[in-house]
Amino acid sequence: MKTGYIEGYYGKELSFKEREGLMHSLADLKMTHYFYCPKEDPYHRMQWKEDYDQDFLAHFSALNKVAISNNIEVIFGLSPGNDFDFERDYEILLKKYRKFADLGINSFCLLFDDLFGINTGSSHRKILNQLANDLGKFNLYTVPQIYCDQLSPEKNILLDTYLSDFLEGLNPTVGIFLTGPRVVSKDYPLEYYNQLKQYLGQRELIIWDNYYANDYCAPKIHLSEFCDLDSGLQDCLDGIMINASGSLRIDQIYLQLFASKVHQKHTKEEILSKTNLPQAFYNIQHLFDFEIVTFDPESDLEHLEVLLWRWNDPLKIEMYTYLHQLRQLLQKITQDNAGDDILLKRFNFKRGDNNER
Repeated sequence: MKTGYIEGYYGKELSFKEREGLMHSLADLKMTHYFYCPKEDPYHRMQWKEDYDQDFLAHFSALNKVAISNNIEVIFGLSPGNDFDFERDYEILLKKYRKFADLGINSFCLLFDDLFGINTGSSHRKILNQLANDLGKFNLYTVPQIYCDQLSPEKNILLDTYLSDFLEGLNPTVGIFLTGPRVVSKDYPLEYYNQLKQYLGQRELIIWDNYYANDYCAPKIHLSEFCDLDSGLQDCLDGIMINASGSLRIDQIYLQLFASKVHQKHTKEEILSKTNLPQAFYNIQHLFDFEIVTFDPESDLEHLEVLLWRWNDPLKIEMYTYLHQLRQLLQKITQDNAGDDILLKRFNFKRGDNNER
């Protein structure tokens, strides 16, 4: 099963030095893939028709060599956007992929996610089929415009007209990235994925997981366990890769939490114990859950103050903005000033009743 890291978030971009370090981490965790598709790279999306300069290409070539030495496959992605015209733009797209093929890249992805214009499944299929034909021996993947139930007008991807048009006649060698029932899915029901895999036919089904991504709720950090991935689910899927936060120390923890479920090794407690998190963190660990409940906000504030003012560590630098956000939210709750505060909803944060403990 393909596993790995997706650099596919909004708001942050890794440096090449950070990416090279990531390759070593992926290898240590027995991951297989790194997927390059950062939304903030202008030449990936907004200005995709323009070429990367020679300095970037040289760095990418060096990155791929580090990946190969660590048995990591690099997937290079482009997102041609709403202004794509097949007759005018296809050769530009193909030429750009071929430049990266010349660097030694063997896997490519064409992304149609987060497009805001009117598009059809058949028009996207046409581009992919031509690419599959012209790229030949290389691996080709895609992210369709409708990539989960939540985004489908039918609220069921198996009944979605865009996706049915997209898949009808699509080259069976093209692998499909989907995010699950929702954009941010918390689990992966086996029955659901058996149906989805059957629907896709021979095509690979790879999960683009957004559980740890925070570009929609920055600066939130949650250190929750990844969902269970039993053997039946792993047999059903062709891959799962996580789209994370772009804060590399935090993302290293996310990768370990993910790998612990893939390989059925190590508990969350064992993983966190290898960090320099102080006792004050463990006293308020519930504030770093995906869904946050505080039963004693006054006490939580006291422990949070320790993290803010008495803890010094490189990990804190990446957590610092979120620690301040937590402080603000806890103060609102203690002052009974929460009401229907939109930030509390955005962070899945609520005050619990002591009777619920």
